[in-house]
Amino acid sequence: MRRAALLLGAMATACGGAADGAPREVARAGAMRVAAPFAYAPRDSVAGALYLVLTHEGPGADTLDAVRVDGVREVVLHASDAAMAAGAAPAGPLAVIDAATPLALRPGGAHLMLLGLARLPAAGGAWDVTLTFRRAGPLRLTVPVLAYGDPTPLDD
Repeated sequence: MRRAALLLGAMATACGGAADGAPREVARAGAMRVAAPFAYAPRDSVAGALYLVLTHEGPGADTLDAVRVDGVREVVLHASDAAMAAGAAPAGPLAVIDAATPLALRPGGAHLMLLGLARLPAAGGAWDVTLTFRRAGPLRLTVPVLAYGDPTPLDD
């Protein structure tokens, strides 16, 4: 069953990165651009989190229909920690990304929650991730795993 799509106006946040202030692009599929992906080394097999910035550079919008991470049972898009503390349910695995508003998933805010980890990559390791967009199709990328406290791609 499909869960409701998240409109991103409430979730967008500013990010650091390239000289123009935008995070560095690491992958692209059609009009979808992925920048600044990273995860912290998970502490246990229950859950972890993945962060990145999605930008749509074409007309209209695109929808993130699915996220697959090798070695992870389920991936859901969680709202901010404050919304979760207030009793909000996970937002589900879908997001609508329009040209005007990038989706910035970052610590303390919205993030991709990784549930049921079959392996625990240490700092210096990586997750193999496939993002599937309705219009742009699948986009594969390798997401670096960092130690807590390490500089992130959002800090560049």
